[in-house]
Amino acid sequence: ALAARVLEQLYRIDDIVRIPDRQLQALLAELDVKTIAVALKNTDPSVRGKVTANMSSRARAVLDEESELLGDIPQSRIKEAQGTVLT
Repeated sequence: ALAARVLEQLYRIDDIVRIPDRQLQALLAELDVKTIAVALKNTDPSVRGKVTANMSSRARAVLDEESELLGDIPQSRIKEAQGTVLT
C-alpha cells in the first residue's frame, strides 16, 4: 500500500506533457481508448492536447466520442485509469 502511494505521488497525469512525442505514441498504441478517455477526465487541457496531438485523426475521433459518453465517473476510477496510463 505504501509503494502504491509513493508511485501515485511520484508520477502524475500532468507529467504526460513532458514525455517525448515518439514515446507517447508508443504508449498510446498499447492502451485502450476507453482507458485513455477515463484517464483524461478532468485533466488540464494541455495534457489532453498533448495526447490528442499524438493520435491519428481516427483515434482522436474515437477518443472524443468515448469522452462524450462517459458522464460522471467516480474519482477512484479516474485514478485507476491514470495509474494504468502511467505504469
